[in-house]
Amino acid sequence: MRTWFRVLLPAVVSSLLVSCSINAPTSSSEIPASPVSELKYADYTCASLTTALESLARRNLDLVRAQEKRIQSSEVQRTILGVGQGDGAEASELSKVRGEQAAASKVFNAKRCEYNR
Repeated sequence: MRTWFRVLLPAVVSSLLVSCSINAPTSSSEIPASPVSELKYADYTCASLTTALESLARRNLDLVRAQEKRIQSSEVQRTILGVGQGDGAEASELSKVRGEQAAASKVFNAKRCEYNR
């Protein structure tokens, strides 16, 4: 009986630990930028690039907040049900926006634009 308990207990504990991390959302700081072509911004003027970068920065901040909110609600759900919410549309949109920011920044720097605001 004791041998059976020694084998069963570690298996049950490890399965509980694994199930607590199932489908956890990714931290916003760990979401990478998706590849975006710089050609999209090649014809932009410096003023247009500045406006685009400001807009993308605001969108990035909104999506980071949304992802952090999703992490918090997922923790509650994981505590109650044992399974989190996982990544949603926020994570994929955040990845896209970060890719757009990188592409626009490269063009901004290549054109030697200056930030004047």
